[in-house]
Amino acid sequence: MIRSPGVVIEAAACAWRVDATFGVFGSLPLVGVTFDDAFVLLDSTSGALDGPFGLTSSLDATVLLAQHSAYAAGTTVRYVNASGCLVVAAPRPRSTPPLGWTPAPIVPGAPPTSPNGRQSHWTDFTCTMDAQGYCRCVSYGSGSGTSRPLVRTEIRCRCSPDANGNCNATPSTHPNVPPAVTPGVGPGGGMTGCTCQQSWTY
Repeated sequence: MIRSPGVVIEAAACAWRVDATFGVFGSLPLVGVTFDDAFVLLDSTSGALDGPFGLTSSLDATVLLAQHSAYAAGTTVRYVNASGCLVVAAPRPRSTPPLGWTPAPIVPGAPPTSPNGRQSHWTDFTCTMDAQGYCRCVSYGSGSGTSRPLVRTEIRCRCSPDANGNCNATPSTHPNVPPAVTPGVGPGGGMTGCTCQQSWTY
């Protein structure tokens, strides 16, 4: 959930840090939040919000920068992520993993899969029914890639409801090891005909 003066956004999202640098020493820390079809920028010093922007839009924090007296309009702005790398656009969901993709380490003591452990910090599936009567299920994970210390990943499934017309995932059900386009362990709970797709946000 995002709360900013006069604004409340509640939806599944991925947050990321970026600094808008300007002049010799100027720097404004920002938090970007990517949703399914857009992203917003949040000024972490004031709580001011700008956006939404299209997922393919270039980063532009000039509206937020203009609210600070240290920034002079027209000054060149560079965007730097937590790794010190220049960035020009917001992370967005992609159908292929980044170069050097490595799932996060197995969580000790996690419910067993095959082999034991829950790789990539996968969360249990949560499912809701959409307007067309299908079950929409999602599980979130994480990992890293070359020059990308944190990459969010998720598996989304569309299933038919169970015999009672419900969308209840089996408790403690999450993607198997290793995760694939069709997870080794689906949402379960009596739902049928599941089609699943994995995406990586970077």
